[in-house]
Amino acid sequence: MQDSKTQGGETPAPETDLLRHELGQEILMKSDCSPSASNHHNICGMIMGREAWTTSPGRRAGFSRAQQTHLMDCFPPSKGGRIVDAAQCRIYTGRHTPDGSRFICGFQDYRVGIYNTEDWSLIKDIHAKNLQWTITDTDLSPDQRWCIYSSITPWVHLVDVSSDTGVKSIANVTDIHETLALSNHRLGIWSVEFSSEGREIVAGANDAAVYIYDLQAGKTVLRLPAHMDDINSVTFADDSPNLILTGSDDHLIKLWDRRCLGTQGAPVGVFPGHTEGLTHVSSKGDGRYCISNSKDQTIKLWDVRKIMANDKFASLPPQKRQFQHWDYRWHKYPGRKLRIEHPHDVSLMTYRGHHVLQTLIRCYFSPAHTTAQRYIYSGSQDGGIYVWDVLTGKLLRRNKAHHGTVRDVSWHPTKASMVSVSWDTTIVEWSGGSNILNDTELYEDHCHCVSPEQSDSDDSDDSDDSGAADDEDDDGDYDEEPLIHSLRQDEEDGMDEDEDEDEEEDTDEEEEEDYEIEGIFAVPLPHSYESD
Repeated sequence: MQDSKTQGGETPAPETDLLRHELGQEILMKSDCSPSASNHHNICGMIMGREAWTTSPGRRAGFSRAQQTHLMDCFPPSKGGRIVDAAQCRIYTGRHTPDGSRFICGFQDYRVGIYNTEDWSLIKDIHAKNLQWTITDTDLSPDQRWCIYSSITPWVHLVDVSSDTGVKSIANVTDIHETLALSNHRLGIWSVEFSSEGREIVAGANDAAVYIYDLQAGKTVLRLPAHMDDINSVTFADDSPNLILTGSDDHLIKLWDRRCLGTQGAPVGVFPGHTEGLTHVSSKGDGRYCISNSKDQTIKLWDVRKIMANDKFASLPPQKRQFQHWDYRWHKYPGRKLRIEHPHDVSLMTYRGHHVLQTLIRCYFSPAHTTAQRYIYSGSQDGGIYVWDVLTGKLLRRNKAHHGTVRDVSWHPTKASMVSVSWDTTIVEWSGGSNILNDTELYEDHCHCVSPEQSDSDDSDDSDDSGAADDEDDDGDYDEEPLIHSLRQDEEDGMDEDEDEDEEEDTDEEEEEDYEIEGIFAVPLPHSYESD
């Protein structure tokens, strides 16, 4: 195991040089980011070139797909947020449909909302049944006819949202909410998703198993004991129903191929690298790359071709959890000031800066159509929306978006807009603006957002001497107000009943240069990584 300790206060070498990986070249080709085209002032030159090209006989008008992507990339979602709806409760899920025409939300008050993204009118207000605590996940079928929702129960509910029964859909009153029993045993479902053809549903549950439900057969066709702890996220790796990615509280991501499970139900392989539980796994959609969000406060990028074989993983010594009494729901992460490295990490890149606390916060690739999937974005417990460059690992934006935890955020697949949902009860749309991904100063002037350098200074001023979790009153740690404000701040103040006020010792005063934590090597983070 190689030490990566700093020498004389120098910043350690990058965790990987992704530009040398073929993914970097693939993204650059799709986004037309040659050294000249990457300059946003070159847009005028691109327009002049297009006009000169189209004046020639037989030439087709318009930009190439790569040029279109580059132009859209110059105007990402950056303008101040607009509240499109506000609820009376926390909002747990929010995502666009693949065509961007619909937006589906899951609320803690047992409702699912489906919106028309053109005017943000409410198409369906689904009043769910047989839930516990909250709606944990939602999804729409590829044809947008069927909606599924799950909770901390063994059932997934199926609703026909194409029926002409009005906006309000009350379970078994105005519409039939068909109950799909995944198991006869007591369990909770954290993640659900339709297959690409809409015939099957995959689900991950707190009994460490993956479930496949066949809608035509009307039964569970596969129960796969997949992990040693809760499965918090499941997703299909590509458009086929065969490759499935799972992320668990046992710190691991596994890839499953239903065509070759065998009698033992073994995965294709394992992705070791995280040192705490997974909160979300998201595929690039090509069956080759995926990203994961973790309670170790990092996002990691993975290449399926670098997966670790099962027999090799089985031969490794077991990795003990380094912070045995830490609970991400109540406490700040004890290793926030450290770069904790898994000794057998097979990831391509690690992204840092956000806060993965209190709930299963999600992360995604940016859209292929408008950005060539050049970026990764995530919500955060501090109320922010974070955007990283896939190629460099640099934190490009920390948007002070909400007063409460941003559990989910969705980038429109074809437009320069983004929608975030938060525990502060609001749904907020961010529209296209200036080229902040290449011009951070301009973005800061207009949107009160900070570059990574400014983030360091701000956070060092705001940091306290406590290791306890931020109060759940959703006020955040900011010196300035977010761009948007909750419409029900009084209700927010009553959300503190679950917050644990226990204080822990601060790690800022540690003088040691390196640490050994249960067999996992850790070094102090350079100041540029610290955000708390």
